[in-house]
Amino acid sequence: MNKKTILSSVCLGLITFNSPAYSYNDDQELYLKHLYGKIGYQNKVGKMVIKPKFLSGNPFSEGLAAIQSAENDKWGFIDKKGSLIIKPQFLAVGDFAKGLAQVEIHNRWGVINKKGQYVIAPQFIYIDIFDHGLAVVETEDYKYGLINIRGKFVVKPIYNMISPFFEGLACVQNENNKWGYIDKTGKSVITPKFDMAYNFINGLARVSTYLSSDKTKVGYIDKTGKVIVKPQFEDAYDFTEGFAPVKINDKWGYIDTTGKVVIEPIYLYAYNFSGGRANVSLDNKSVDIDTKGKIISTETPQSITETFSWGFIDKTGKVIIEPIYLNVGKFVDGLVDVEFSDNKWGYIDRTGKLAFESKFTDAYDFSDGLARIFINDKSGYIDKTGKNIITPKFSETSNFTEGLAGVKINGKWGFIDKTEKVIIKPQYNLVGMFYNGIASVNINSKWGYIDRRGKFVIKPQFFDAYDFYAELLARVSVNGKWGFINKKGSFIIKPQYLEANSFSENIATVKRQGKWIFIDTSGNQLFNTEYDQANNFSNGLAAVKIDNKWGFINKTGEVVINPQFHSAWFFSEGMAAVEFSNK
Repeated sequence: MNKKTILSSVCLGLITFNSPAYSYNDDQELYLKHLYGKIGYQNKVGKMVIKPKFLSGNPFSEGLAAIQSAENDKWGFIDKKGSLIIKPQFLAVGDFAKGLAQVEIHNRWGVINKKGQYVIAPQFIYIDIFDHGLAVVETEDYKYGLINIRGKFVVKPIYNMISPFFEGLACVQNENNKWGYIDKTGKSVITPKFDMAYNFINGLARVSTYLSSDKTKVGYIDKTGKVIVKPQFEDAYDFTEGFAPVKINDKWGYIDTTGKVVIEPIYLYAYNFSGGRANVSLDNKSVDIDTKGKIISTETPQSITETFSWGFIDKTGKVIIEPIYLNVGKFVDGLVDVEFSDNKWGYIDRTGKLAFESKFTDAYDFSDGLARIFINDKSGYIDKTGKNIITPKFSETSNFTEGLAGVKINGKWGFIDKTEKVIIKPQYNLVGMFYNGIASVNINSKWGYIDRRGKFVIKPQFFDAYDFYAELLARVSVNGKWGFINKKGSFIIKPQYLEANSFSENIATVKRQGKWIFIDTSGNQLFNTEYDQANNFSNGLAAVKIDNKWGFINKTGEVVINPQFHSAWFFSEGMAAVEFSNK
């Protein structure tokens, strides 16, 4: 049920830094330590050097570490003795690099030195880190430019967006929403003419042309703007080790730098090559292939005769509803959607009894008192008695939350209320759901956030984005990495993860270096354990995969239901869906 984003380097989104997710940094000898809800620092042998007393903290950089005070929630800086060098006064900060750090105060960003003195007064909506003496800034009128370390504009703020520099060039988007490239003097090197552009990697950059609202062609250019591989692919990713994954007729394969298909498009998905191997999905199995497409490893094969079915357990692991279903949702208000052996969907109660006779082509969890269902290829909404509240007529829909639901009309998404009245007119490529008054939406291939009036509260800038839930943090993707922002659009946990799930019960699961870990809302790792896979906490428990089997842990990391299931989902209303082998 999670979207997956393959590693990419899209020229979208710019990064501010508030707090870490990694527990150490190679340029210092002290390591972050999370203890009893506070942050401190210990040395390599585990001796506590700075006792835990901060709400959050960053690794040391150039002898100083950013910390968030437990007294006023503001950010300041300490040295390695724990002495306060710059008092907590900022809403957010970046780490020191070459003697400078970005700071936010009164909702404006500036730059300070190690004495806490302003080198650049707070005046920008956003300021990125300095790279070779230049930093991207966003001005009051939401335009982007480049400044030097004296705060003077080297590139005037005339662009809708500027990416960080890669290989000497930065992507820019002009007022006509076209993308091109500039050099570090601000000179236009490649005229903005692309509907989407990506950072240069190994001398080549991906560019996209939109054929329609849902059709794109992707190709590659060199640093002169010359087309090396003409736009022809449905999707594509950067070259690594001379190969790039490309999508042709809904399947993934690989091309070389001339555009020649060297591994045929036969995969459900395909990742970049690393160390001479790439991970792909073939016949619903995850396998590694070499550069000739030969399988060199595979996940543990399952018997051809082995089948699986879903049932429900309680928090002790006891089976409450027998595993007889092909697929299931989660319990909401005593009902859950299940797929029967005839591939039809319906709803059962906590005893496993059919709630009402109606069966559907597809069905989803109840939300806001209604459930979306499909009859053939049309979607509508039912109440808990099975009565049609909104007759199936839409090609696509999303759940109702806070009284609104996303629906697709004439190829675009908008929002309706429970009377079917259009509240926000259809205009988006994709939409999320309303939580805490705002929803994620995709327009012009970028994700941002709107309020209930349809007004942007965080402008479109992300490659991918999810909604704000109870913890008021949303996961977003920038340059192929996932991080978490607050409702102001500022990064609370900087983008650094291959994958991430949304926060639940103040804890999130993120994928780092091929393994899943649990983090808190400051980005600090919980438990000293990495997992093959992990789901979010719900009802105080989280499903984790250990030695190819799924079980459940509690919030101390203790295994409370032994790994024994083929798959496992969330606990909801005291029961969790688990998948059993029928061998």
